[in-house]
Amino acid sequence: MSTENLTFLSNSVKPHYLQLSKLDHMKGNELKISHLPSDFNKDEFRDFFSLHGKIQSISFDHSQAMISYFDHRDAQNTAMDYYGPHAVLGVLYGGKHQSP
Repeated sequence: MSTENLTFLSNSVKPHYLQLSKLDHMKGNELKISHLPSDFNKDEFRDFFSLHGKIQSISFDHSQAMISYFDHRDAQNTAMDYYGPHAVLGVLYGGKHQSP
């Protein structure tokens, strides 16, 4: 499946609670997502985030989720597609836009 198709698919089926969520951490193959509502569906969450690649593990703690992909590129693609470049740069550079 091409990236274009994934972008269309992810935008068309994006769960409403992800609009309120926040990308808090991104390192290697891991993403930390916060600000999840207490009533979100964990299976739906897993299905949605598996659109970009095979998930190694997901752990949930209150309003947060830690997602580990088998491939770091899948984590990067997910972060860019669902949260955008500004959120990714903010996480990587502490809210300051800097050149890598």
